Amino acid sequence: MERHIIGKQHIYKLNYAHRTVKEILSPAFGKERLLKDDIAYYLVAALKKHKLLSPVESLILCGSIARGVTHGESDCDVAVIVRDEKSRGKIEQYFLDSIAPRFLSYFGIHLDPYVKAAAEFTRRLRRRLPPVSTLMKSYLVIYGKDPLDYR
Repeated sequence: MERHIIGKQHIYKLNYAHRTVKEILSPAFGKERLLKDDIAYYLVAALKKHKLLSPVESLILCGSIARGVTHGESDCDVAVIVRDEKSRGKIEQYFLDSIAPRFLSYFGIHLDPYVKAAAEFTRRLRRRLPPVSTLMKSYLVIYGKDPLDYR
């Protein structure tokens, strides 16, 4: 490891040939980069397992996870767009009662689901109403169609 002192700052550079960096740190950082894929797989699998995927039109990662700039207090914002109001209630309850607690246990971060019927999501999107207007600043579709297709 190299260290350069610039004023009061200490700048470190890793030795990429070192065993610890090669065998521990690099794979760990590589796994962190795959977090979005892991979250997508986890959510889709949970919905499939309980036969709740068919009314879901879109699953969308939003916020810091979508931007790839997480920190210690980050949560996982996910917008769930469902076919109709009947589906919305059932899926929202499943997220809150089952998926969110298991998600926290598995990933170590809170899941913050925003579940809306497609018609309501579209209305909020067209009128640029929060929280949809905020969610759409940075997002990543992990299942289904792009929310901009709803307009």
